[in-house]
Amino acid sequence: MDAFRCSQCGALSSNPSTAAFDISVAAGMRYYTLLHTNEPPEHFETPFIHSVIAKTEARLQCIDDEISKLQEKLDQLEKERASLTGYRTQNNGILSPLRRFPPEVLGEIFSRTLPSLDDEWDRGRFSTEHSPWLLTHINSRWRTIALSTPSLWSQVLIAYTQARDPLTSAYPLSLAEAQLQCAHTLKIHFDGRENGDSRTQIQMFQLLSQHCSKWEELSLFLTSEIAPLLTALRGRLSSLRRLWIQWDPDDHHASDIRTTVESLDCFLTASSLVDVGVNDICRLASTVFPIQQLTRYELFGPWEQHKYVLKLAPNLIEARIQIEFDEEDEKDEGGSFICCTFGACIYRVHDS
Repeated sequence: MDAFRCSQCGALSSNPSTAAFDISVAAGMRYYTLLHTNEPPEHFETPFIHSVIAKTEARLQCIDDEISKLQEKLDQLEKERASLTGYRTQNNGILSPLRRFPPEVLGEIFSRTLPSLDDEWDRGRFSTEHSPWLLTHINSRWRTIALSTPSLWSQVLIAYTQARDPLTSAYPLSLAEAQLQCAHTLKIHFDGRENGDSRTQIQMFQLLSQHCSKWEELSLFLTSEIAPLLTALRGRLSSLRRLWIQWDPDDHHASDIRTTVESLDCFLTASSLVDVGVNDICRLASTVFPIQQLTRYELFGPWEQHKYVLKLAPNLIEARIQIEFDEEDEKDEGGSFICCTFGACIYRVHDS
């Protein structure tokens, strides 16, 4: 076998990367004493020490060169390994059972990944990193199936609150439009706020209104800027089944609402509406709905309003009644909550 000599230190080895460099020193020698004590060398010993240092540095340089060559080889092998690992994964993917799943099965699996309404509220910001948007970024097949599964896109939450950063919580209009187009039915949760950007809120609500024929559920936190837009919805809410309306209690434009909206009667023609909730704590406008067809309602307001609804609602199954007492009513408490289940004759009364 050929021997190799290090060009720097002169060491011989069958493999230059393993060439030996003997640094052992026998005990009892003067050199051993100098290595293991603090004695200074004699003047005639100095050249020898310099020569040892020179040879050591030469060998270190030789080793560094070998390490560099081996590191380059290692980098090449690691890159090749990563490439082959990815290639193997791609080939295993060809055999994946997911490729054989019918689209309707994948669609059902996708539906189990949707966040709950509470989770969306807690997250506090719009992100394409969550379902259903995330499903459109996995591969082309998943994207096609996700976009063609309307139920994935039904829940739409738009929230404008002072605590949320508009730069992170804002729902881009273009993406909102895409979601509305994908859905066949819509469950809209629109949380408008007087302390938010009214222009942005109006644009978003107008976009949602273009698809109001798909609305099955509407939860609406009203502001003075949004309320006038409801008049355009009259006669266009044939699919609406559930409704919840609340006024912003921090509204500083109550007089504007009184002058611009005398009655919210756009819901009167909602032929499918059977479940209504209204928190009209400010009594700023009268909300009108088809009482005769209601099976459930929840209302916070004076007792006179409840009596009016109860007399005209023969199909009621459940009523959740919150009573607001006037100052002349000699009550220690501010009100009471009554849960009435009709037909079964079950009544529950809770003082608040």
